[in-house]
Amino acid sequence: MLVAGHRVNTHRRLGLALLPLAAAMIVVGVLTSITGLRLGHNAVGAPDPVAFLAVPLGEMATLSLLTAPLGRLPIVGGSPAVALVYAALVLAGPIYDRIAYGRFNRVYLAGAMALWVSVPVRLAIGATQVWHDFAAWLIS
Repeated sequence: MLVAGHRVNTHRRLGLALLPLAAAMIVVGVLTSITGLRLGHNAVGAPDPVAFLAVPLGEMATLSLLTAPLGRLPIVGGSPAVALVYAALVLAGPIYDRIAYGRFNRVYLAGAMALWVSVPVRLAIGATQVWHDFAAWLIS
């Protein structure tokens, strides 16, 4: 709304002011995951909760923070529908740009694709023995 209202400088200042909040969310998410594993919790019902710890460590953008909450939704949680909802949310911005402006914003599209591709990569990393050893060290 700020950019659409030609208040780009305000948009930029707010974005810079909120960077510490984004960083804090990543740190708190990781620490919460570690504490949960130490206490024996498996909030998402993942077959391998230690592998799931790889997910929050890869979260570098707001949309990627949605992976865990989507998995907890009563209707889609624990089903392949989580991936479809995530894809719809990640692609909503680029699709809106295409409809509203007649083109894709290249940066937005590249970011959306990187987020989408990062999910299986993070899950694959989480399934490795190296990751399990690192996670065991973190929660010990």
